Amino acid sequence: MSNFVHNLLTVTGKQAEIGAFIQRFCVEQEDTIELSYGKALPMPRAPRGGQVAWANKHWGTADAETFIVEEREDGRLTLALQAPTPRPWRFTRSTPKPFPR
Repeated sequence: MSNFVHNLLTVTGKQAEIGAFIQRFCVEQEDTIELSYGKALPMPRAPRGGQVAWANKHWGTADAETFIVEEREDGRLTLALQAPTPRPWRFTRSTPKPFPR
């Protein structure tokens, strides 16, 4: 699709830290791992101002909900998101807070 932005989110650390990140922010399927905005910061059932306004305010985007694993190796997890907007900056800024270095 034209005008889509390819976003990458790379998580590095010990295997236990990456496992904790996956448990906290991701949904594991049979052969995929998806980082879900909704798991990390669930949207209320009836958000004030509507779903799009809430998603833009809290996630930084309303156009895509998940990153899909692009690469996984020891000490590194790279997730990819194709979206019609730049990265979900509010979400990616708040994600590292539970994992300070």
